[in-house]
Amino acid sequence: MHSTDMCESKSSELPVQNLEIKFGLNKSFANPTPIAVLGLAISVTTLGCDLMGWRGAGGDGAASTGAYFFMGGLLMILGGFLEFILGNTFTFFLFCGYGGWWLSFGATLQPFYGAYGAYSPDVSDPSKGLQTTGFNASFAFLLVFMGIFSLACFLGSLKVHIALAVVELSLTIVFALLAGAFWEVAMGNASVASNLQTAGGAFLFVAGIASWYILFSLTLSSVGFPFTLPVGDLSRFLTKERKFSDASV
Repeated sequence: MHSTDMCESKSSELPVQNLEIKFGLNKSFANPTPIAVLGLAISVTTLGCDLMGWRGAGGDGAASTGAYFFMGGLLMILGGFLEFILGNTFTFFLFCGYGGWWLSFGATLQPFYGAYGAYSPDVSDPSKGLQTTGFNASFAFLLVFMGIFSLACFLGSLKVHIALAVVELSLTIVFALLAGAFWEVAMGNASVASNLQTAGGAFLFVAGIASWYILFSLTLSSVGFPFTLPVGDLSRFLTKERKFSDASV
């Protein structure tokens, strides 16, 4: 094999270290990362504004349920599986994980799935289940474990770039705050829950701004813009040292 062929073969195996696909021999595939980042950016900023109550918004983001299904859920899972095809394990794991979350959250808000209706003391009014101790305490556990997932993604992002690390750290804090908010509702502490929800919305907005920044950076790179937005590459840090035996020297 010629040296040029070897270089091309190696380049096709590179992981997505800066959320920018490195193509090798096959250039027929587009970069799927922007559509997944778009789904994340739309969903987190919209929900963040709702949770903070901007311009009279509210309802725990129920007005944007469609966006959670078709932007956050569909686009992120689609992008994740395309990353899988390209051999990018971390982005496959990250995008599909959050895509599954948005579908789960959207389904919870849909009366059809009976997530809160099952807790309602009045079968004729499923919405009463939203105020029950059982529903709020139970849903908080989903948020806790999503926070653990986000923490895992944050640790992985420390080998990618600063912008993604900001997104993941913010989301880790978001899920912790919102879990606390639901538990406070379960205990009847509405004012504390409201403050935690507002704080969670603020950190969601931070995650959203960082997501939009990544999206703009990817967009400029995709069209060969004369300048790009720096994302703070971290791939050269925390490098695993290779140990060579005497026989390999």
